[in-house]
Amino acid sequence: MRDEDLEIIPNERIGPYYLKWDIETLKKHLPTSYVFYDDLYLWSLEFEDYLIQVRKIDNRIDSITVKNKFKHHFKHKIKCGSTLGQIEDDFGPTKIRGDANILPAYPGMEFYFEDEDENDEN
Repeated sequence: MRDEDLEIIPNERIGPYYLKWDIETLKKHLPTSYVFYDDLYLWSLEFEDYLIQVRKIDNRIDSITVKNKFKHHFKHKIKCGSTLGQIEDDFGPTKIRGDANILPAYPGMEFYFEDEDENDEN
């Protein structure tokens, strides 16, 4: 797979996984090994670099989260391990929404930083 096929495209995809997919399409692209969680409103599938949540109400992907071992990037600048300072130097100030930092110019992208919660692996 080419590097550009693995990058982050806000409101479209992260790596080879697309937000527009339904659960049947996602099943065709899952690795052989993953952990499945059944929550009240969502199904969650966790594997090497991703956590993907699917809404039960319509069987569509709700969110895609990359975990700290994800090796790819957003615009060749943001990757796992980027600091808040680096992100703001490259893209301007972030805003706080809930417990996440967001970039106003890129809706749907949320950032969590390691120094915020040492026990959070994402």
